[in-house]
Amino acid sequence: MGISLRLLSKEKKEKTNGLELAITNYTKELNGVQIGVGNGAGDLKGVQIGVVGNGAYKLRGTQVGGLINYAEKLKGVQAGVVNCSDDLKGVQAGVVNGTDDLKGVQVGVLFNGADELIGTQIGGMINYAEKLRGVQAGVVNDVDDLKGVQAGVLNYAEKLRGVQISLINICGEDSEGVQGGVINWRMGVPWYATLIPIIAIRTGKKKSIEDKVK
Repeated sequence: MGISLRLLSKEKKEKTNGLELAITNYTKELNGVQIGVGNGAGDLKGVQIGVVGNGAYKLRGTQVGGLINYAEKLKGVQAGVVNCSDDLKGVQAGVVNGTDDLKGVQVGVLFNGADELIGTQIGGMINYAEKLRGVQAGVVNDVDDLKGVQAGVLNYAEKLRGVQISLINICGEDSEGVQGGVINWRMGVPWYATLIPIIAIRTGKKKSIEDKVK
């Protein structure tokens, strides 16, 4: 264990065990804490506390306080204004959150975005996921492939396997589940099955009038 107190880091340190305290910090391998205006680490087990930004390639721990927090691989927590990660197992909490692969929770004020999410997106003015297995709860919720629940003011799922609860619910043709809202809309089906108010049960089957009379 040790304490490193510097105004500026002139060189990248190979390894630090303990505390780094400076305006800018960078260490290839850190077991401990970085506190500064800007922090960077290759492999971090511990905490980054930054004013402007925190960055890490592989982080097991917490990034907090930065205007921008970034970790390529993160097991833990990001809490700042803008949080970004490629592979996250844990929690993102901020104004804007974005990740490629998330197993956990996003809690955002304006925007939560994920390519593939197993878990929950909550609180965003806009929540988006390309593939979601879990829950979206916000003002506007948008998913390409959903197995789970959407709850908000406006819900959209291109492929629905689950439940939508909102004032306005929209799903694509290949959808199965329940829509509960003032307007429940399903695209790509005959006119009589497109709009069903209050409660709509979507079977995923597309039937034409000709099919019914056969």
